[in-house]
Amino acid sequence: MQKIYKFDLSGNVVDSIDISGEIGVNYYPSSASKFLFTSNNRYIVFNCGTDETMEGIDGPVEAIFIFDTKNQAVNRISPKGMFAFEPNIESDDSIIFCGLKEVTELNNIYRIDLTTQKLELIIKDATRPTMSKK
Repeated sequence: MQKIYKFDLSGNVVDSIDISGEIGVNYYPSSASKFLFTSNNRYIVFNCGTDETMEGIDGPVEAIFIFDTKNQAVNRISPKGMFAFEPNIESDDSIIFCGLKEVTELNNIYRIDLTTQKLELIIKDATRPTMSKK
């Protein structure tokens, strides 16, 4: 992966961000990876594979990351040891995602504060979180 392209509603490219030096070397995006901009365009939230493994899962464990567009840095926001996926932006400071710590458990929905990195379980035994402005 070399760039993330931002389109307007007419399908015109309005911006591109070169991420080739940050994502793809230590992280493993796939066709299932989601890339989401916060409304202030400060962060790009995404899920992708890591170099971790989990018993019972074929392939790399996914985690949730943020790419800081100001300092061009990638930071992991989901905890190590957790398979994390389906990120959704709740606000510019809060992400909702699905995760599990063991393959034998059901998925849970978590919230993480981007400022404090505080993780909160919000719905146990749930999957596929979505967000709406209303």
